[in-house]
Amino acid sequence: MTDPAAILLDRLLRVLESVRGRRPAHPQPEGEANQLVGAKAQWAHLLFSSEAAAWVSREQWHPRQKTRALDDGRFEMKLPYVNETELVMDVLRHGAHCTVLAPPALAQAVRGQLAAALRAYGLGAGGEPDAAPA
Repeated sequence: MTDPAAILLDRLLRVLESVRGRRPAHPQPEGEANQLVGAKAQWAHLLFSSEAAAWVSREQWHPRQKTRALDDGRFEMKLPYVNETELVMDVLRHGAHCTVLAPPALAQAVRGQLAAALRAYGLGAGGEPDAAPA
């Protein structure tokens, strides 16, 4: 097991050297970030429409992602994640062309962001304008 303090020091030095132009800040080896915070990865199961499949099939969202094209033209992706924030943003950029099949908590996080966006535009949950104040 690697010492978390040593990992943090190495990452900090890489960033500083990258800023100074001495060497690129290389991605952190698989698993070290999770080891630092003690987080356990979950697996997301995403389904993309046939319209989005051509784009998404060429993207790498994670080195350990598992993908497959479905017979009806849709595209399926499974990938590990620890913090849902970035994954939720990635799902949202595909709008109605991406559905979170699992886990339920990730799907709920996406629904929450969609509801917040509707409210920000003065729309109710069904997409209709909110009633005028009395």
